[in-house]
Amino acid sequence: MTDRKFPPMPRDGSLESWALTRETSEPVAYAIRHVASGHAGVRVAPAFALEFVWSEPTPEEYAQVVECLKEWARFGDIEPGAYFWGWESLDI
Repeated sequence: MTDRKFPPMPRDGSLESWALTRETSEPVAYAIRHVASGHAGVRVAPAFALEFVWSEPTPEEYAQVVECLKEWARFGDIEPGAYFWGWESLDI
């Protein structure tokens, strides 16, 4: 296996309720948090970065979230399948 670009998916449950209220799969929420953490303070204030990337991702942020999910599937952190980002389904 090659080196990881993204950290392993957390399993701490910290985004469970956040994801549920947004009809978003928990792995997607963690991937969004990872991508948003790199942009905190750049696009928006750190406290709003997660929400902003979830609701209005740039094409680059969207691609990074998908890439992160694909890597997690490749390394066995998640199962390949359909994951939801609000109303959208991502096939990983």
